[in-house]
Amino acid sequence: MSVNPAWALDRHLRLEVAFKVCPPVEGLAEIQRKRIEVKHTLIRFLSSKAEAELEDPLRVEILRGEIHRIINGEVMKKGTVDERLYYRHGTAIDQ
Repeated sequence: MSVNPAWALDRHLRLEVAFKVCPPVEGLAEIQRKRIEVKHTLIRFLSSKAEAELEDPLRVEILRGEIHRIINGEVMKKGTVDERLYYRHGTAIDQ
């Protein structure tokens, strides 16, 4: 997914996130069914962050925790996200 950080005109960050869900079958079905909602929730959340916040290596764990909480709090109803298995952001790219 590509995110345009707050106050960063014509610049985007690429992001990949993978989740471990519980219960495995029902949680996976729910997150697959709600993949567009997950994407839009993450774009809304990350777009509110300044570019410096997203690129700061010291904030990575904080961002991971915030992503975990926001997906459980706003998207998942039957299952839950247990952990983020993979979070990687790319460098800012000019559009």
